[in-house]
Amino acid sequence: MIAGPLLLALLLAVAPAAAQSPTAESRDMRLVGAHDLQTRSAYQPLVVKQGERFIAYIGHHGGSKANPLTGRSELNGTSILDVTDPRAPKYLHHIPGAAGEAEAGGAAMVRICSGDALPRATRGRTYLLRTLGRLAHEVWDVTEPVRPVPVTTVVSGLGETHKNWWDCASGVGYLVSDGRPQGWRTNRMTKVYDLGDPTRPRLIRDFGLAGQEPGSTGEAPEGVHGPIAYRDRVYFAYGTGAKGILQIVDTKKLLEGDPAAADRFAPTPANLAFPEIGRLVLSPDWGGHTSFPVLGIPIADDARNTERTSRDVVVLVSESLKNECQEIRQLTFLVDITTPARPQVVSTFQVPEAAGGFCRRGGRFGPHSSNESFTPVYYGRLVFVAYFNAGVRAVDIRDPFNPREAAFFVPAVTPNTASTAPTQACTSSSSRAPRAASPGCRKTRRASARRLAQGRQQHAYPRFHQADPRRCRDAVGRAEGGRDAQLVDAQARRPRWIDGPSLRLGSPQRLDGGLALLGVEDGQRSMAILADGVTLDVDRRAAVGAVDDADTLP
Repeated sequence: MIAGPLLLALLLAVAPAAAQSPTAESRDMRLVGAHDLQTRSAYQPLVVKQGERFIAYIGHHGGSKANPLTGRSELNGTSILDVTDPRAPKYLHHIPGAAGEAEAGGAAMVRICSGDALPRATRGRTYLLRTLGRLAHEVWDVTEPVRPVPVTTVVSGLGETHKNWWDCASGVGYLVSDGRPQGWRTNRMTKVYDLGDPTRPRLIRDFGLAGQEPGSTGEAPEGVHGPIAYRDRVYFAYGTGAKGILQIVDTKKLLEGDPAAADRFAPTPANLAFPEIGRLVLSPDWGGHTSFPVLGIPIADDARNTERTSRDVVVLVSESLKNECQEIRQLTFLVDITTPARPQVVSTFQVPEAAGGFCRRGGRFGPHSSNESFTPVYYGRLVFVAYFNAGVRAVDIRDPFNPREAAFFVPAVTPNTASTAPTQACTSSSSRAPRAASPGCRKTRRASARRLAQGRQQHAYPRFHQADPRRCRDAVGRAEGGRDAQLVDAQARRPRWIDGPSLRLGSPQRLDGGLALLGVEDGQRSMAILADGVTLDVDRRAAVGAVDDADTLP
């Protein structure tokens, strides 16, 4: 159902233009068409063929924008467009999502299955599986894209969701969900559902890595970012941008469980290990965001060899998480899984920073994800990697031992994205010597503080020094990104949460008896976001911007 060329066109249309050049940059790739999506921040695009038309479904981050089709302001959710003519996309409908900013709201994830492909669904119908912010997974009937109809809420009452997968042939949905309500020690595990009849979802089991399950002890592995099911295996990527694990699972064993177990689906270490075929544990420097299997690649240079002249690989992407290269350089790994019990990295791909001065452009530089399309026109030949401020990169993987860049496109700044381009320099490079912030940075910081403090700025909080220019933009980026954040009163005898649910960070850090915003960055590292936009690394107790002339937390 996925249309490869149109999928690429749509990826280009919704790729974020913030922190880019005023003009587009490209090599052997051109923009076919674009749509502003009512200026809603887009996450996941998917293009499917419905009848004689190609329809695009785009999941959005949280926020709200005016919908010209209804004349009302609507919470960001799911945009539906007719892209049959990719040069002139036509906006058909918007399904509102959940309240909240960034990943906390919206409806970022979308999957589509037709009733003809699903085992027990109504033929002739088309169904949309999507997240509802961090709250739920739900199914809509989108047979008529201009008139979507809700079908059912698969699971609700969650505190986290993320990138799901729906295998249309079997009907099985792999829903990344909050495991904490059932006692799991992760906010991202996988709920496996039978969605063969989308009107009657049935939970098959909860699944994750041993060490995450209820009652386990020790350090829990990082949560899952998303699975991809293909043929008789499921490929799970854990860790997003650090402490990554690639897990290869036997689908039949996952869905049927261990017949020798008293309770086949109880989340015990033995039951969780039973369906595993193999796993790759990465260096803690890198994580697993997308695990895209590419099987049966013929190796031209091996043609005269007598054995193994083709290889199976997984394109494993580790996501860049911090602005302006304030982190380890993130990579895209090509993992040989020809022997699936012994996965091995055989090569990496990255865009040279010097090719575009990307660390100085603002925003994040590095990979985010690969495409997930099995369409034959590209499968086994090219993968497309979203690269934040370096746009989209087409990578030739026909020789997986030596991947090479075939083309790229970096979108230009538009009037709708210019306001999120890099802020002005805030101070000198010394965080101990505060100077007057530039007007642009002051404006951005004030906006961030207003949004995050949620009306609590009347409370007193200590004076915080401004960060250096690069770190200032990084701090503002975090604040604008709407990471999980809440105000705490660190001066109270028993610290009390002023806004938001508990983030389970333990005791709040004392910040000179004042108020601080505590949050978690994608579940990877505890961060404090102060009300003026300065960030602190809680784990390492190091200040990104000095706090009252101190380089570390008190």
